[in-house]
Amino acid sequence: MIVEHRLMMKKLVLAAAIVVAFGSNSYAQNAQPVIPLPFSPSGSFSSLTATASSASVALPLGATVVFSNTGTTAVSCTLGVGSATAVANENIIQPGGISAFLVGPNTYGACIDQTGSASNVVLLSGGSGSPTGGGGGSGGGSGSGCAGTSGTPCIVDTNASGNLIGAVEAGTTTTGSPVPPSAIYFGVNVGGNLVGDTPGTAGTPSTQVRTVQGASGMTPVTVNPAAAATGGCTNLAPIFTAASNNATQVGAAGARTLCEFSFDNTTTSLFSIRFYDTGTAPTGGAPCNSATGLVAAFVAQSNATSPGRAQTFGPFGRAFTNGIVVCLTGVNANNDNTNAVTGGNFNLSYK
Repeated sequence: MIVEHRLMMKKLVLAAAIVVAFGSNSYAQNAQPVIPLPFSPSGSFSSLTATASSASVALPLGATVVFSNTGTTAVSCTLGVGSATAVANENIIQPGGISAFLVGPNTYGACIDQTGSASNVVLLSGGSGSPTGGGGGSGGGSGSGCAGTSGTPCIVDTNASGNLIGAVEAGTTTTGSPVPPSAIYFGVNVGGNLVGDTPGTAGTPSTQVRTVQGASGMTPVTVNPAAAATGGCTNLAPIFTAASNNATQVGAAGARTLCEFSFDNTTTSLFSIRFYDTGTAPTGGAPCNSATGLVAAFVAQSNATSPGRAQTFGPFGRAFTNGIVVCLTGVNANNDNTNAVTGGNFNLSYK
């Protein structure tokens, strides 16, 4: 029984080794890129005949167009706006293979025989989906994707014509560059093409490199925010309270933002601080003698209670639609027009 058991184990190990060997051999073959999301045909089609000279045709309707090479030799295809002219070694589609393109602003497709000596019918099918490249029948990959050795992933990129190039699975060797170990997929550009992004080193800015700060010519990250010399809030001339309602129009009439205010009270009497949203200059007691347009009210306490206060309104300020008028009066009420005590110092800034 022990001998039979050992023989059975040896057979199972041998069988597993055969499965692994076949699996590794299959993975190392020229695998073809495929459309990762379902492609939904729109029912719009066109075709062209690729020969030694470029042939073009208007693209069928759809955000995505699938090119199918029904010929016996490889073809090179491209897209264009208004017209298109293909040359060799662009987006190569092997015989019996397909390649999917994001249309973007393009209106024409064109193909040319890669060998320059054959005639191949290329079928175009419009539709929708999110392909990253094309597949193939017999032969290698799409030809202009990326370079891969076994175990090295490849980047999705764009060629000189602005067309999306599909990635090729590991094990396929074509022209291009492998993905750096630190690379990430970043987004889609205005042409609808997927682009990559590689972290860079501070001091060496270049295309599509993310650098935080420290490189000449790049925008530094603000660590300690400080007031700018221009573009900030405007200071109103200080108001020294007098025996009146001290009504003051802040800036010109129109939309304004109250940034902050502060006061000091040198007396034992309180005074009221009220802000009105109005574009009308103070006159005849208005707007202090009414609650109309009142936006905010504060009290300057006796200096025996609190000598002063500073009030800010955050990074965005407090908005006034018509304009700002401030009233400093003697009684804490929404329509008070009595004289304030003398001896108060009031400051504010606005924009």
